[in-house]
Amino acid sequence: MHTKPHMRIKQSPRAMLKVLHVFKEMLKQQDYRDIAVADIAHKADVGRTTFYRYFKRKLDILIALHQNIFENIFEDLRSTEDWLSTNTPPSLEKLLITFSRNSMFRRSMSFRLGSDLDAATKQLQTKLVQHIENKLINTFNTDEFIIPSYTLAHSIAALYLSQIQQLIASPTPCPIQQAKYLHLLTRGIIVAALTTTNSSETHTNGNH
Repeated sequence: MHTKPHMRIKQSPRAMLKVLHVFKEMLKQQDYRDIAVADIAHKADVGRTTFYRYFKRKLDILIALHQNIFENIFEDLRSTEDWLSTNTPPSLEKLLITFSRNSMFRRSMSFRLGSDLDAATKQLQTKLVQHIENKLINTFNTDEFIIPSYTLAHSIAALYLSQIQQLIASPTPCPIQQAKYLHLLTRGIIVAALTTTNSSETHTNGNH
């Protein structure tokens, strides 16, 4: 995609926002694989030249939408206290509740994404890892980690993807409880990654 990696969706050009909005609405009625670029551009009322200024292909729109999801899911994790608190971030609860209540998410990803499945999976995982690593770098003094920030971010991303896929696969688990488990597991990974001195301080001061 031609947009800068750090650009937040809300700061994007109006035409790009229109495409994202239209595509998101279309996904509520159709599977990804059944949506054509021409239909997206038509409904967004943007020319093909304008469309391709921001997106090379349909998959880029999907990745951009998930960038927004990543921003929202970690919105409440703004400080070391937020990451290390035992309280579940409201933004995480909200997202898991959305996944749980929306039956469209329980359709097979391989069916919905078709030939873009592998590329989408790899790109989304990469974007999630990058987003988490940036959050960690901006929040913690990464010199305090005994595990590289990228490795730490990769582990947290794998945990999030696993838990979300589990929730999508079955509507049985309570999303609020799953959000609590997910946050506590994430907290545990970060505590383990801190140096011994900081880790002991975390156990003392991490609870609110």
